[in-house]
Amino acid sequence: MSSRILILGAGLSGLAAAQRLSEAGKVVDIVEARDRIGGRVWSRRIPRLDYAIELGAEWIDVHETIPRLIERSGARLLQSRGRRYVRDGAVLHTSEKIYDRRLLKELSREGARDRPLREALDRCCTGPEWKGAALQLLRYVESFHAANPDTLSVRWLLEVERSQSASASQHRSPEGAGRAADALAAGLSEFCALHLQTVVQSVRWKRGQVRVVADCAKGQREFEADAMIVTLPLPLLKAQPGDPGAVRFTPGLDTKRAAMDHLDMGHVIKVMLEFREEFWRATPPLGDMLVLQDAGRPVPVWWTVSPARVPLLCGWAAGPKADALAGTTLSGLLDTAVDSLAGATGIPRREVESQLVSGHAHDWQSDPFARGSYTNVRVGGIDAWKVLGQPLERTLYFAGEATAGHGFNATMEGALASGRRAAEELLSA
Repeated sequence: MSSRILILGAGLSGLAAAQRLSEAGKVVDIVEARDRIGGRVWSRRIPRLDYAIELGAEWIDVHETIPRLIERSGARLLQSRGRRYVRDGAVLHTSEKIYDRRLLKELSREGARDRPLREALDRCCTGPEWKGAALQLLRYVESFHAANPDTLSVRWLLEVERSQSASASQHRSPEGAGRAADALAAGLSEFCALHLQTVVQSVRWKRGQVRVVADCAKGQREFEADAMIVTLPLPLLKAQPGDPGAVRFTPGLDTKRAAMDHLDMGHVIKVMLEFREEFWRATPPLGDMLVLQDAGRPVPVWWTVSPARVPLLCGWAAGPKADALAGTTLSGLLDTAVDSLAGATGIPRREVESQLVSGHAHDWQSDPFARGSYTNVRVGGIDAWKVLGQPLERTLYFAGEATAGHGFNATMEGALASGRRAAEELLSA
């Protein structure tokens, strides 16, 4: 029987688990379908730019662990600066608040019973004084959490907004959030092997034994181990045979099914546009812009890389906005993004186009190895992460941001912590 441990996935959770097991002197194989590490953290470097193209996670809470990993890699951390602007038709105004937090106090008075967000708002906040604030919160949930207000758990929203709201993460790295994955990989021992472009097809397991069949460049390959840590994103755990990225488990993960059904994965399309210069700074009042929102546009949210003086803008479409763009080609996404940016800024489209150097985009739901962005919680699922993360027969262990709780699922910190937790569970068993 093999003495190896398998880790399925080389995102932050898989790498964190591998690093902890390396410290304990274990022999580890990491099997990763992509041609890179990092998973949903994806930083591209372009030589002409002094800033990473971030197609995945980028916003960082400086009080947590990720910043220390990034700094350990020799990268910088910068606190974002600038104002938030909102366009409402022809009017452009500043807004210091992402949403009115008084609504959370009203929602918390609902008591212990969990409800969908929209239903809870209809019960507590229907007066004319709440109309604008309720719409603002619904848009925030659809965009930032990439969630459906008709199914989103109010209990979870209250929990996550206490610990990891949008205001909690205000730092970024010019060298890229991917430096956290690089730092973890650099800490792996000689007994840890990384197998990229290795797409797992099936996992057969019983207590104390795991057999994996995967496709790689040289054909089919088999792995054997005593135990495995599974860090697959939620949609791939839910996937049925024949679905993109599906992995067939035998026996199946039936004991996890109810927990999975209480969790959702959001839909996000991210666009990065590189320009010749920061032309928007010459358009009053956008000279100090950090974020620009225009809810009526197909790509409704934009942000700069301020305080870095680099001509990059990030466009963000999530939830229903991302659904509407599903299946659009890269050229189509870039065309829509330029049109949305021109409308939001009030700058003529021809001027925006004349400044454009290059564009990059990624639809995370169409990505076969992610099939979504990050997790949110449906009504009744506040503890689903616990069930999803429980080991099976001291043989299969589970990590990934979907298995993180206390408001940290959907975050890089949650992914990192879940990997270390799964490694500790394996070591203690």
